[in-house]
Amino acid sequence: MDDRAPRHPIPALLVALLLALPLVTDGAHAKDSAPAPARSGLALASAAAAAWSADAVLVYVENDEALSDAGASPRWSYLFYSAAQDRARVWSVRGDRIVVAENLDMRFDAPPVAAAIAVPVRSSGTRSTGRTSRRCS
Repeated sequence: MDDRAPRHPIPALLVALLLALPLVTDGAHAKDSAPAPARSGLALASAAAAAWSADAVLVYVENDEALSDAGASPRWSYLFYSAAQDRARVWSVRGDRIVVAENLDMRFDAPPVAAAIAVPVRSSGTRSTGRTSRRCS
């Protein structure tokens, strides 16, 4: 005899539909999103970053989709870094909503001082004076 309770297909179907819903709505929203300049999503991403960490600073911006001739894209990513959390987090904005928000495991260490390179010092002409100076890269 089977003591297990009978399974109802409705909860499993409901879960499947809820999981598929973002795929359907994101596709429809993608067609409606007109290319916009990178600045258009900055306020939304900055607000999300401030809620994540009060010391978050913008460190990188990247287009997530092709650029138009005017330099606009339907989707932009904004990478913020928090020194307090020693973490980076990216928000991807399409139109007026965040479509991706995730932590990134990457380090932002300063280069060591020993990594400085020697650069020849030039006089007012084009010949080298033979002296060198050190410049950090």
